[in-house]
Amino acid sequence: MQNEWLFRSDQGGDIPVLEAAKLGGCTAHHAFIRAFETRSYGDPSQDYLIYRLNGEQLTFAVCDGVGMSFQGGFAARFLGKRLHEWLCGHPSPLGLSLGQLERELLEWTKDATRLTRELPLPPDTVPMLRSVLEEKRASGSEAMFACGSLMFPRQGREGKLSLYWSGDIRVRLWQEGQELALQGDPTYQTNQRWSTLRGAIGGSPMELHLTWEEQDSLRLLVYTDGGSNLDAGLSLPDLAHIQHVLQEAAAEPSSDDITVLHVDWPGGTKGGRVIE
Repeated sequence: MQNEWLFRSDQGGDIPVLEAAKLGGCTAHHAFIRAFETRSYGDPSQDYLIYRLNGEQLTFAVCDGVGMSFQGGFAARFLGKRLHEWLCGHPSPLGLSLGQLERELLEWTKDATRLTRELPLPPDTVPMLRSVLEEKRASGSEAMFACGSLMFPRQGREGKLSLYWSGDIRVRLWQEGQELALQGDPTYQTNQRWSTLRGAIGGSPMELHLTWEEQDSLRLLVYTDGGSNLDAGLSLPDLAHIQHVLQEAAAEPSSDDITVLHVDWPGGTKGGRVIE
């Protein structure tokens, strides 16, 4: 019997139909779809998703590389892996803090800058384009992100959740069927991101810490801006609706990369509480 599920997205592939993992009373669904044009040319996605689910905890990172930066897909992959390692290094979500994260985001620039310098350009790159790309390389690679850790409630022990996000990745949370108003502008902070050169830029990441009881229901939906058609759903979207929106968006010639992670903890009637 499998006691842990670990998923890492293949940036060169697609998962157009929601796939499920269920352990410890929690069910996670994910989809990963490259942009229409990206699929047409056989290029890799600039999104990256990694998550781990076991009987006690779920940890995840969703990253979206900034297309105007140098190889944004690299920044998304590098940052996603580092964020997930950081989350997995803390046994309790409430042991995490924004201050710790900001220090790590700055510390990671050392390795990221070195690796960015080493990224090769395609051998057939024409001189004019090579010059443009080298200018971009000098400015670094960038990505937006959302990450979090959920420790499930057990035998009188409260469940604990910590979320952090920066940029225009959507982070939506429902408690007992009611969507919580999360910190941040509903139009999303497109100027916020992580840079391989400078760490967090455009302001501090946003955060949420919450506890909930075993009988409480909790649902989390995280998606990159390619799935922005999901924004219109004011009520709690079901999986069939999410799948329908994904299929429609992916079929559009102007579509962007789409990554979706849906986490469901079923429960009863009591509500959790937000930790200030």
